Amino acid sequence: MEPTAKKKHQVTASPERRRELLDTAAEVFAAQGYNATTVRKIADAAGMLAGSLYYHFDSKESMLDEILSAFLNEL
Repeated sequence: MEPTAKKKHQVTASPERRRELLDTAAEVFAAQGYNATTVRKIADAAGMLAGSLYYHFDSKESMLDEILSAFLNEL
């Protein structure tokens, strides 16, 4: 019998929650600088565990990309 591959179930976070988390990340980046900011610091500021933040975003870099994209779209 061949092992069956597990499907990765992808759940999308609500746009409102993602926006809140991006706003929090932007505040932490502004206060501490990008290089000094960790995912844990962003998660702490958002009142959640770092692992929970990874549910919403792949990385600190992906958060910055979305923040900058939103900013450029507003110009």
